Amino acid sequence: MESNILLYIFLAATPGLIWLAFFIKKDNVPEPKMEIFKVFYIGMMIVLLAALIEIQMIRHIDLSSPSVSYLLDSENNPTLLFYGIKYLFIVAIIEEVLKYFVVRFIVLKKSSIDEPIDLPIYMITAAVGFAVGENILLLFFANPADATGIAITRFIGANLLHIVCSAIIGISLAMSFYYLKKRYLLLFLGFTLSIVAHALFDICLQLFIMNEDSIIILAPYTLTGLLTILVLIGLRIVKKMKGVCKID
Repeated sequence: MESNILLYIFLAATPGLIWLAFFIKKDNVPEPKMEIFKVFYIGMMIVLLAALIEIQMIRHIDLSSPSVSYLLDSENNPTLLFYGIKYLFIVAIIEEVLKYFVVRFIVLKKSSIDEPIDLPIYMITAAVGFAVGENILLLFFANPADATGIAITRFIGANLLHIVCSAIIGISLAMSFYYLKKRYLLLFLGFTLSIVAHALFDICLQLFIMNEDSIIILAPYTLTGLLTILVLIGLRIVKKMKGVCKID
């Protein structure tokens, strides 16, 4: 039993830590290890809060009410529209905002943030912590025989999705402090793109589960791949910015 727990923790943490090591090298000056650890740890712990909020909000959707009957099909099963609402207005918003709050309240105004690239780096760190927390919860309820496969699948799927969505917010945050006149527009675009992309990924996975069409499964991974390219371009742009942005 103890060996299984250690295996689950290893499989849960390894995918995220590999991505963190990759993206953290994009920083011009390495961040303090203690700050990185704090953001990572709190990002991991906040998974529990996200799960509690999501469960409570979903429970309050009364599918037996005539006013939401359009969310059910002829066999009273939830439709894709229901899942669209669930993933866009509950799951994606809650998770992306909570990951932002970790950075907002832990490190945003600290002296360790001395250049624009630091903001997406800390957002990515919070996302890795969150992804690892999700991995741990998922793997502990998974069949031991499926654990390795789940870890590999999430490495190129859900884990990377969390990272690029948070990176998008971090990049928009860095640019918003740099281009003050367009600050709120940049923040709006960053959060909107992050939340919509997160929801689309989950909706595509749900569509695959509902239809069991192997072609559909390519959609979320294609989306993640395109977002990764976008993020790498964004990080390159932010990295070239001079550290004169105003944090307040």
